[in-house]
Amino acid sequence: MESVIAMRIIELDAHNWNSVNDYLDALRTALGSPEGHGSSIDAFLDSMIYGGMNRLNPPYTIQLRNTKGLPRDVLDQIQLLKQSLLKQRGDVDVSVELVP
Repeated sequence: MESVIAMRIIELDAHNWNSVNDYLDALRTALGSPEGHGSSIDAFLDSMIYGGMNRLNPPYTIQLRNTKGLPRDVLDQIQLLKQSLLKQRGDVDVSVELVP
């Protein structure tokens, strides 16, 4: 019998984010990233796709709520991670979505 792993939904509330660092800190906390986890897109792709570093391992979806009105640089970083995950995740079920 094949085991099925349920998709986890991780909700992050962006209403207090004023900078890219606020977003990245919230993401690292949600993922259970270790101290010293990098801030680059590559660092997040490595830890989210290949696993073994964060407490949270796939499958999961990160849902970002209350993103309306975020600074442009924060929205750009969110979109960059979202698109990079789509391109590089292969068969690993991990994603980022913006929820109105």
